[in-house]
Order: sequence, then C-alpha cells, then structure tokens
Amino acid sequence: MLHWNGFSSNQNADLVREESLRNPIYSCAWLSVDFEDCILAFGGRHGTIHLVSVALSSEIYKLNNENKEAVTFLSAASQKCGVFCSLSQSSGMARVWRLWARDSVTLQSSHKFHQPTTAEFIISNNTCKGNWDLLIGCEDGHFYEVSNGITEKLLKRKHRKSIDSIKQLSTGYIISKSVDGEVLLWDCFKDELIKVLIKPRMTSFVAETLSPLEVNFEGTFFCFGDEDGKVLVYDVQGKLISKLKHPKVKKMRITTCAFTNQSNQILCATEKSFIFRFDYISPEVRAIWDKFEDSVENDEENTEGSS
Repeated sequence: MLHWNGFSSNQNADLVREESLRNPIYSCAWLSVDFEDCILAFGGRHGTIHLVSVALSSEIYKLNNENKEAVTFLSAASQKCGVFCSLSQSSGMARVWRLWARDSVTLQSSHKFHQPTTAEFIISNNTCKGNWDLLIGCEDGHFYEVSNGITEKLLKRKHRKSIDSIKQLSTGYIISKSVDGEVLLWDCFKDELIKVLIKPRMTSFVAETLSPLEVNFEGTFFCFGDEDGKVLVYDVQGKLISKLKHPKVKKMRITTCAFTNQSNQILCATEKSFIFRFDYISPEVRAIWDKFEDSVENDEENTEGSS
C-alpha cells in the first residue's frame, strides 16, 4: 500500500507580471546540452521561443516567428544534445531545432500536420545511429512518426479525441492520453495497441478538464490531475494506486503535475496558481508513525485517568 502526505506552498499569482498576462507562456522544456549550462526554452501566445541560460541568468537567444504563430508545445530530446521541437496548433507547423552553442541555433526540419497538439522524442534504432525519431499527436487522434526530419509516417488512429500526452517507457512502449481521459499502452515500432489502461470518460465534460499525463523516471507509475483538484496515480498496468487531494484545494483544476527524479514526490499546480506537493511515505515509516500516535493516545488516556 502506498501512502502519501501532502504539503502546500504559498500562492504565487501576485508574482506574475502584467506583460506575462498579455503574452502567457504555454509551454517550456529543459534542453540537453553538451556544454556546462542548463538551458530553458519557453514560448507562448507571442510566437517567440526564448532560450534562457541558468549559468548566465539571462536570455541567450530568441527564435522569432514571422507569422507570430503561438507556440503551443515544446519538447526536448534527452538523447540528442540541443535538439528540441516546437508546435503551433493553429498553423499545424512542427519544427525541430538544434542549439549548437549559446549563440547558434539552426532549424533542422519543419513539417505540417492537422492541428498537432503534443510531441515526444523517442529512442529507436535511428537514435543509435545518431539520428532522432519524433512522435506527433494531433487533434483528431492520429499519430505521425518523423524520422530524422526526412520521412513522415502516418500511424494507425488509436484515440478518438485530441491527444495531450505521449511518453515512452524504458521498455520502449508508448503511453498516450487523450483529453477524454483515455490512456493507451502501445508498441510504436509495430504500430500495435497492447492494452487500454484507462477507458475514456463517457461524460459531456469539455476538453482539457484533465491535466496531461506524466510518467516517473523509472517508468513504473504515471499520474494526472482532474477538475476537482485530485491527482490520480496509476501503475503502468492501469491499476489505480492512489487518489491524492490536498485539503486546501477545493474546486481547482489541476493543470500540470510531475514526479521528482527519485519518484518520492509529486509536484502539482492548479489553474489558480496554487502549487503543492505530495511526499511518498514508506510502509516502514508509516508503521513507526502509527506506533507513535498510539503511544501518545495511551499517554493522554493515562493522564486523564490519574487526574
């Protein structure tokens, strides 16, 4: 049995500047680089991709968009230094970039799809040869595979609704989620469905009431949040492990959640800028806590009896 204990942080909505309200950020991604720095890419309504250096504490590059298409999603390739993808759902453009140095960024390839919503770089035989493979999920539930910017392959349609999450497990299998809550496990290389982990919601909920899906570092659990402020944790076989709810979160939709690298914490954020976390408590520690609580209760009863 897994036990979780929640802790909250202060709301940080007051820290948002007026400029960021006019030009909200829709997505960000940490880039894998081969020089000593951490680079964060982010983009939003304004259509410009900003690259920020943690080491220099400043912006190092701007990728300006002539058509000012909103950047709706960013994804970085962990297995390929400096490579990242940007999506624009309105124009259908998917672009792959490469950061060579702090002052050098090139466009590797560009492709047009029908309303792309999410993307994930995957490890395949091509990556072993120094290339890259990219999975694109679209509004109509279709997937496309792009190999090194040269070939495009339309995969079998697996979801009926818009896809909001694509993650690759250590086994090579793909976990994907659509906005109606359907979660699938499938083999990308054989283009075959393995298992329906969670069936779609049969309700009239509007799209995007559920947050995108996140998988832990070991690829053993995944989680997402709902419109009531709950975080649902499952194993990769689709078994519900825990429903997490912070006492201060009433009717706040969870917009994003993520595991820490050690998988012992889940960080969450709501639509009202409330940020909180849940900590994993092992059964051994939980047993010690229970014994301590029992001893305190016994001491209180003895004290009342003696008085």
